[in-house]
Amino acid sequence: MAANELVIDLPQRLTVDMSEQARKLMAKSLHCEEVEIKCRGSGVQVVDATGIQLLLSLHSSAAREGKRVVIINPSPQLSEATIYSGADKVLTTEEVV
Repeated sequence: MAANELVIDLPQRLTVDMSEQARKLMAKSLHCEEVEIKCRGSGVQVVDATGIQLLLSLHSSAAREGKRVVIINPSPQLSEATIYSGADKVLTTEEVV
């Protein structure tokens, strides 16, 4: 992990009923000093419109703060949901070995 990035793990369920703890962690990441927020998406098993909206909101808020959000190693479910919703045109993803 580079000195200017924060890495967080996305929850297994990126849905309307995901835990409040996960929502707070994502919101808190905006207030960190790091310039890049990396969200590990490999463990995401279920995604709904609320989960996509949460990622888009995080992206917008981060951009206003001069930060960048990158989803690393998105699961097939997360990739499919972003493509289906059109969010793949806005959200940055990256495959990391």
